[in-house]
Amino acid sequence: MLSGKKVLLLGPFPPPVHGFSFANQAVEGILKRNGFATTRCDLSPGQGVYGWLRTVNFLGRISKMISSTMSRDIGLVYIGLSGGARQLIDLLAIAFARIRNHRIVIHHHSFAYINDKKRLAAIVIKLAGPAATHVVLCACMGQKLESLYPEASKRICLSNLALMEDADQVPQQQRGGRSGPLRTVGYLGNITVEKGFLTFIDVVERAQRSCPALRAIVGGPFVDKESRDAFELATKRGVSVEHRGAVYGPAKEDFLAAIDLLLFPTRYVNEAEPIVILEALARGIPVVASDRGCISEMLPSAAGLVLGEDGWASVDKWLMHLSTDDSKMNDLRLGTCRAAATMIDGAAVQREQWLHDLAACPEPLPRTGMI
Repeated sequence: MLSGKKVLLLGPFPPPVHGFSFANQAVEGILKRNGFATTRCDLSPGQGVYGWLRTVNFLGRISKMISSTMSRDIGLVYIGLSGGARQLIDLLAIAFARIRNHRIVIHHHSFAYINDKKRLAAIVIKLAGPAATHVVLCACMGQKLESLYPEASKRICLSNLALMEDADQVPQQQRGGRSGPLRTVGYLGNITVEKGFLTFIDVVERAQRSCPALRAIVGGPFVDKESRDAFELATKRGVSVEHRGAVYGPAKEDFLAAIDLLLFPTRYVNEAEPIVILEALARGIPVVASDRGCISEMLPSAAGLVLGEDGWASVDKWLMHLSTDDSKMNDLRLGTCRAAATMIDGAAVQREQWLHDLAACPEPLPRTGMI
């Protein structure tokens, strides 16, 4: 496999834990479990008590990246591409990879340079060359990528669900054991205005006027003052909403087991393929989400709703019907379970194709075709 050479993984790894670092760590784990020899270079921000210590630490990471990329032991350089200015670091890695004539795989996680063409991303993709493989999260991401950057013609689709190898091992009682009307809605993730927390509070407050028994649970840390203030004011007005703080591991499982439906009213313009939606669907939990990034592709109609900005103004009426009609909510749960099973099977096929492509990827262009 790769002629005995290693896969060099470049990008941020936990800690801290967020979607980008989770994906990079998951890629590493899957490659190792499937026989690939790997080495990682963590490009997370520098660590240290003082600013100068963080700078020195980060410069050390850059130095390791350069020496690792230049190593003769490397057969493939796998880059989790950043979404903004940190692409300058990715550009440096690609330049050294091209000098060494390593094969290059670029894994795209952000729509920051796909919603609109960015000059730096164009340079990165052009330097990587037409032999580079581009891993995208969904078909629409791939289409937009190539339309803006024609050099990204060699692509493979790999949903984040394919990185969640344990998705098909969710206990059956979690994937279909709920019944009865809608009782509890949830919000999970960083609590920010950009992620739609104010919309969540507004929807819950309006829904509880018609259905006072409806509960709301929030999991995640408050990141901005406006969201914290909105939560405190809502509770003072009598809105029934419980904040559980940051939830990880068993606490996250408890959170998901406690909700009947996930609300994801994100306003983040560069939203891609949120893992929290996939985690909910894998457990048979329907989702209502904003139409951003890959969300319209990843959320089947049988498993919830995909809403435009205006749709959130009236979704409380739909929630009221689910909270008063057992059959409607049970049908939605059943549709979610069936859709999740299909999605998990499809993700497994994607994962196998991706692994095959990494193992059998053709040789890159000679150095003379570098730019």
